[in-house]
Amino acid sequence: MDVRQEFLDVDSSEIIRCSLQNATNHITWFNNKHQEINSTSETRMKADKNGELTIKNDRLSDGGTYECRGLEYIRYYTIYVNGMPTYFFAS
Repeated sequence: MDVRQEFLDVDSSEIIRCSLQNATNHITWFNNKHQEINSTSETRMKADKNGELTIKNDRLSDGGTYECRGLEYIRYYTIYVNGMPTYFFAS
């Protein structure tokens, strides 16, 4: 089982792209509660059929295992949410 990891920061917004072995425009995302996410889902979290999952204003409760399903393949993503935003300063 191939599991990808994504690291998010609280209050940030992220787009996660599902990458499956076969290219398809029929991808469905499921959240850490095994509920389908789609383009008409709640306003903070949306997914489109091209495989992009958008999470706005990340929360700690968004962490967990998500899955994207194509016609033949499934890929799992473990999402970790950092409690404090990370800031990098150029020296």
